[in-house]
Amino acid sequence: YIAPDSRGVEHYHSLLDRLDPNARTFRDIWQLMVRPEGVYFMGTDALLFYDRDSVYRLDQGGGVFRLFEVGQEVWVSHMEAGLQRLEGRQLSPIPGGTHFQGTPVYGILTRPSGEMLIVSKREGATWVRPDSAGRLLPVPALSVPDELLAFLAAFPVSQTLRLEDGTFAFGSRGGGVALWHPDSARLSYLHQANGLTDDRVLCLMEDREGGLWAGTELGLTRMERVLPMLHWQGENGPLGKIRAIIEYEGRMLVGTSQGLFVGTDAGFVPVPELSEAIWALLPSPRPHEVLIAGAKGVRAWQTNGKVQDLSPGIALSLLRDPTDSQRVWVGTYQRGVGR
Repeated sequence: YIAPDSRGVEHYHSLLDRLDPNARTFRDIWQLMVRPEGVYFMGTDALLFYDRDSVYRLDQGGGVFRLFEVGQEVWVSHMEAGLQRLEGRQLSPIPGGTHFQGTPVYGILTRPSGEMLIVSKREGATWVRPDSAGRLLPVPALSVPDELLAFLAAFPVSQTLRLEDGTFAFGSRGGGVALWHPDSARLSYLHQANGLTDDRVLCLMEDREGGLWAGTELGLTRMERVLPMLHWQGENGPLGKIRAIIEYEGRMLVGTSQGLFVGTDAGFVPVPELSEAIWALLPSPRPHEVLIAGAKGVRAWQTNGKVQDLSPGIALSLLRDPTDSQRVWVGTYQRGVGR
């Protein structure tokens, strides 16, 4: 801790002299947790508690892996006993917590509805919920995307964090940060390719302005807003060369070298009737209709699925007349401009 000396100069002071000499057989301190009742110190083989007067050793022979704040409680990942909770200065078993014996628990992320996602080395990620007696029971109705399980299996997890908007962040040693909202099947990533200082992430923090901080082996990165880059594919792989994108009636439409794709919650779905190369998309003057310029000329796609051929040949561009909203100009291949 820091305190001034007799001259008012602040210095660091060790707390070791407040700990029983027989309890000083531990090595590094890796985690601090500040609570109203005091400060917890988690080391490689010890759990210590400082109550602003004395320092106490709470573990019995080591085995403590990590501390977690779960609601108003402090939970402990113990290699031999599984998940335990701190009650005063004693470690008490959590009913159902023995399921996590013998495996490091990296994170406990909670939802407002009470379910918890427990991230461990052995199982990746498991949904549980305490019953009326406090026993941890699995929640079969909730699933974890295979993509997230693959990420957790590939990279050791350094820290997990629930962000203000409910997104779960997973910091890893080698894979950067994975972001997943439990109400979505999609994942996104922060890594060196899109601006992270280093993919070896050691710690995470969200500030009061919503910025996400990542401490890495090579420095500190702050995301102003947690809006990482998403990489999309179609149902059967890459969408092809992307030539046109518009938003229409709440959906994303993408014109590609492989045809028209419509955005859905599950990804981009092809429109079978429009599989030709597409160069331009434009909302039609008529309602619920989009004009498409492509290898089969100008075609009209209606949101009910109907397709109408309007002009043959190859159409490359579309432009609405600024003086007449009902008129559209068409740039064609070797046929000039039409309307």
